[in-house]
Amino acid sequence: MIAEGSLLASAHVAEPWLSVVSAIYGVEQYLPEFLESLEAQDDGLDGVEIILVDDGATDGSGRIADEWAAQHPAHVRVIHQANAGQSAARNAGTRVARGEWVTYPDPDDTLGVNYFSKVRAFIRENPAISMVATHLVMHHEETNVKSDTHPLRYRFALGDHVVNVDRVSDYFHLHWASSFLRLADIRRLNLQGDPRVKPVGEDGHFIGRYLLGQDRALVGMLDSVEYIYRKRSDASSTIDRAKFMPERYVDPLRFGLLDLIETAKRTHGNVPRWLQTELIYELQWLLRPDLTAGVGSPTAADLGVASEFHKLVGEILSHVPPESVEAYRVTGLPELIRVALARGYRGKAWHSPAVQVAEFDHQERWVKFRYWYVGPAPAEKILVGGVAVSPKGAKRRRVDFAGKTLIWERIVWLPLRGQIAFELDGVAVPLSRDAGLSTMRDVRARDVDRMFRVKPRFAGGVKRKRASLWTRARGTWLRKFGLEARKARNAALVQKLASTAIVGRIFGDAWVLMDRDRNSWDNAEHLFRYLREYDRSVNAWFVVRRGTDDWVRLKREGYRRVVSFGSLTWKLLALNARFMISSHADVYVVRPPELAPYGGPRWRFVFLQHGVIHNDLSQWLNSKPIRLMVTTTEREAEFVADDGSPFVFTRREVLRSGLPRHDRLGRVAREWEGRRDVILVAPTWRQSLVGKLAAGNRERVDAFFDSEYFHAWQSFLTDPRLAESARTAGARIVFLPHPEMSPYLHDWAVPDGVEFASYVSADVQELIARSMVVVTDYSSVVFDAAAVRRPVVYFQFDLKDTYGGGHFIRRGYFDFATDGFGPVAEESGAAVMFVREIVVRHGEVDPVYLDRMVREFRAPDGKNRERVVKAVKRVEAGMKWA
Repeated sequence: MIAEGSLLASAHVAEPWLSVVSAIYGVEQYLPEFLESLEAQDDGLDGVEIILVDDGATDGSGRIADEWAAQHPAHVRVIHQANAGQSAARNAGTRVARGEWVTYPDPDDTLGVNYFSKVRAFIRENPAISMVATHLVMHHEETNVKSDTHPLRYRFALGDHVVNVDRVSDYFHLHWASSFLRLADIRRLNLQGDPRVKPVGEDGHFIGRYLLGQDRALVGMLDSVEYIYRKRSDASSTIDRAKFMPERYVDPLRFGLLDLIETAKRTHGNVPRWLQTELIYELQWLLRPDLTAGVGSPTAADLGVASEFHKLVGEILSHVPPESVEAYRVTGLPELIRVALARGYRGKAWHSPAVQVAEFDHQERWVKFRYWYVGPAPAEKILVGGVAVSPKGAKRRRVDFAGKTLIWERIVWLPLRGQIAFELDGVAVPLSRDAGLSTMRDVRARDVDRMFRVKPRFAGGVKRKRASLWTRARGTWLRKFGLEARKARNAALVQKLASTAIVGRIFGDAWVLMDRDRNSWDNAEHLFRYLREYDRSVNAWFVVRRGTDDWVRLKREGYRRVVSFGSLTWKLLALNARFMISSHADVYVVRPPELAPYGGPRWRFVFLQHGVIHNDLSQWLNSKPIRLMVTTTEREAEFVADDGSPFVFTRREVLRSGLPRHDRLGRVAREWEGRRDVILVAPTWRQSLVGKLAAGNRERVDAFFDSEYFHAWQSFLTDPRLAESARTAGARIVFLPHPEMSPYLHDWAVPDGVEFASYVSADVQELIARSMVVVTDYSSVVFDAAAVRRPVVYFQFDLKDTYGGGHFIRRGYFDFATDGFGPVAEESGAAVMFVREIVVRHGEVDPVYLDRMVREFRAPDGKNRERVVKAVKRVEAGMKWA
C-alpha cells in the first residue's frame, strides 16, 4: 500500500506516450548506471514519464531515486512503499501511470541509447500491434562483456518484424522488463502482477495473460534496440538465488503456469500452441538439474518439495499432448527430458518406437543399442543372424528426475558379428541412428560403418583453414606466415612426426598412465610401478608436469619413462597411445584440449578411480568415454553396472578388482599394526569455497574464514579434549585437508600439536596405516581406512546443505547411519567424544563397524594391480581381433 505523502515528485508531462515503471529494491550500486541510460536516450525524455517505485529498499536506492527525481521534476515521480515484492511494486506504478504504452525495466539493467525512439517509431509504423518485445542481450558483469546468448534470441533473427503469436508455435515472450504494453489493455483486462508467483515466473505469467486477452496477438519483435540485462558477478540476483528456494519448484507452477492454462481455456477454449511451447520451455529448466553435474543445481527432491512438484508438472502436462513435446525445437532439449515430459507423466505404458544405434566401439567392433520405456519393461528379443541371443553387456537404467523414476533406459552392447534385429512385445521394431528420423529393419556391419564413418588415425594430416577473401587480399606473406597458417602448419608437422616409424617404435600402442597433471602417487602411479617391475611387455609411460614434486621424485628414483604433461613428447605419446589409464576423469585427462588441433587422441580410457563411489556421480561420469572402470566393493559395482542403476555403464565396462593403491596400503597397514600413533583429520572440500582457477592455481574465496566449514573444523581442532586425548595416547594429530582447500592453509591458524599434511608431499597411505582413528565428513578416504580396518568418525555438521545442492554430491546407495564405518556427529564436541572413546580403546574398531567393514571389503590379497592389468589386456586382445 502506498503511504500518504509518498509521491515525492509528480511528473507533469502533458500526454505521455510512454510510462516507464521501475521497481527499486537493493540496487544502490546499479541504479546510477540505469538512470544514466535513461538520461542518455537520443530523443531525451520527450513524451516519457518515469515512475520509480521504492519497494522499501534498505540501502540507498530510495535516496538516489529522490535525488534524481528532483533533477527531472517534469518527468520523474518516486513512490515509496513498504516492501511488498516486485510484482506489487510494479502494480503500484501501473496504477498511477498515464502513458498510452508502459514498460517496466529493471533498475540493475541498462537500455540502449535509441531504446525509446526506435520503439516509438516502430509503433507508429505498426499501429495494430499489441506489444513490443525488445532484443535482450547479456552484460556479464564479471568480464564486462556483452553477449547475445539468450536461448530465445532466435526470435530476432529476421530483424524488426511483427508476428501473430496465435498462428505460430515458437514465439512467446517471458520478460516483463523488455516489453512494451498498451496501458489501456492492462486496465481493460484488470491485469496485475500476482505476488504469489515467486521467486520467479511472474514475468511470463503477466505477459501470457496479456497476450491471451488480445483478439489478435500481434507482437513487434524489435531487433534494432538492446535491452541490456546485467548478469551479476556475485550471483545475487533473484534468478540466481531462486535456485535454492523450495518455492521455485511449486509457486510458479501452481499460481503461474496452471493459471495461464485456465485463462487460455476460458478465453480460447483450448491451450494455444505457443503457450504449450512456453510450458515445455519453462518445465525443462526445472528438470535439467538432474542432468547437470555440480553445485548450484539442487532439484525439487533436494529441497524437499518433490511430491508437490511432480503433481503440478503432471497436471500441467495433461494439457500438453506428447506430440507437442516431441516437436519442440525452441531450445536444445536433452533426449531424456524430452521423453520424460512427453511420456513420463502420462500414466501409460510406452516404449520407444525405434531402437537407437547409439554408439559404435570401432576398435573392438561392438555396438551400443538403447531404447526408453515407461511402466513394465517390454518383452525383448534380440536376433543376431536370425538367432535369439542373451547379451552380456546389458542393463536397465533407472532415470530419475527430482527423486522420481519417470522413464527407464534399456542399454544393450552387442558384438558386430551378423545381422542384428530387435523385437519388443513380440513386434519387430526398426533401428535408427538419429532417434527415429530414418529407420531400418536391421543393421549389419556395413550399415554401422556407414553410420559412424570412422577416420584413420593419421588420415591426411590436419586440414588447414582456408584463408578468407580479405586475408588472401593482404598478400602472400600473411597466407604463409600468419598466425592461423602457422598453427595449421605446426599441427600438420606434429601429426606427421607422430606417424613416423621411429616415433611408432617408441610410443606405438602405449599405455599412458596418469593421476593428476601436477601430482601423482595415486592409483595410476601404483599401476605404473607394477608394470615396470613385473610386466615390461607393456609399453607403459607415466605423465606428470615437469618440475613438480612428483616429477622430481620419480626422476630421482630412476624412472626414465616419465613424460611432461603438455610437452611435444607428450603429444607424440598421446597420438600413438592405445590406452589412457588414470585415477581421474577430468577433461584435461580424458580429452585434453591441447590435442584438439591434431584430431584428438584415439586412446581407450581406463578409469582407475580416485576412491570408492558411494554417492551418485552419474551426472558427471555418464558423459565420459569410459571403456573400463575399476570398482572395489560388490555394492559399488552393482550400483554402477547393474539394473536400476543411474549410470550408463554395464558389466562390459565395469571391473571389480580393487584399487591398485590398496595393494601397498594393505602391506603398510600390517607393518604398523600394534604401534599406530596418528589421529588423522581429513575433511573433504566444498564447492562454494573453491575459487576460480587462474594460471594453474586456485584463487581464494574471501568468505572462507567466515564460513561454517572453517568454524566447524576449527572448533574440532582447537577442542582441548582432543589435544588431551592425543597426549595421553602418545599420538600425533595430523590435519590433511583436501587439495582444493590448499589456498587457505597458510593463514589457517591451528593450535600447537596439530600438524599440517599435504596430499602432494605426505605419504597418505602411511598416515592411514598409522591411524588410531580417521576423522572426516564425506571423504572417500574412509573407504581406504575401512579396507585396512581403521576406526572412523564422521563429523557432518552440514549434512542437509551438502546433499541439498550445496556441494558436488548426490546420495547414492550408501547411508552413513546404517552403512557407515563409524559413528556420525553433527557437533564438534560430539565428534571429539567419539575420538576419545576410540583412543581409549587403543584404536580398536567397534564390532558393529568392523562387521560392516568385513562385509564391504574382501580380505586384501595384494592382487588388485594384477587384476586390472589382466582386464586391460582382455580389452586389448579384443581390439587386436577386430
